[in-house]
Amino acid sequence: MYFLTRTLHWTRPACVLAGLLVSSGTALAADSKPEEIQVTLFGQPCKMTGPYPKSTLSLIHEISPEKIPPTLSIDQMRKVRAKAMNLKGVTPQLETYRDHLRKRLSAKIAFEEAVQEAKKKGKGLKTLKTLLTNLKEHVTVGRFETFETEAKALFDKNAEAWNEFFINPLREKYESVIQPETEEEFHKSIRVAKIQYVCAFDEGTDENANTADEDDGE
Repeated sequence: MYFLTRTLHWTRPACVLAGLLVSSGTALAADSKPEEIQVTLFGQPCKMTGPYPKSTLSLIHEISPEKIPPTLSIDQMRKVRAKAMNLKGVTPQLETYRDHLRKRLSAKIAFEEAVQEAKKKGKGLKTLKTLLTNLKEHVTVGRFETFETEAKALFDKNAEAWNEFFINPLREKYESVIQPETEEEFHKSIRVAKIQYVCAFDEGTDENANTADEDDGE
């Protein structure tokens, strides 16, 4: 694994792309000749290589963690989910990532939609119960009862008001009981699929140099 500093700096548990190389001429070990596309990775121009058609590589990049910040709107999450549904003909690991990403996005969309509807209805335990009922299918089996209890406690503590003092901690609790984050799964799946991001940096002075430190661990 490589860690980039200065221009790009990734450290765990932040987004680290497995298979990232800092080089201008690194060959990808694959059974077939890899395709190559130009991408932007956290604002940095890079090449993405892999034994897949360019359209597939582009689609994989479009559903990568870099394209899914926590600030996405409902419509933006829907668009990413739609792209994920179109990913086919890839390794089982990438298919699993696709399915888990789609499941998590669906859960997050359901939450934001349910909150919007609850705000329209206003205060009242009945409104909270409706929200919880709509979210139940997205909560991991065996964890809904605890989530429901914690949600009701938060609701009472906030005087049944649908404001950010209630919604933000509720969202945090909810996202801990749905399909887990898929970031690490993405890194592992592209490594298995022999997909790499190759970023070349110009060498400069000590002040301007970009460096890469190798971490032998996974």
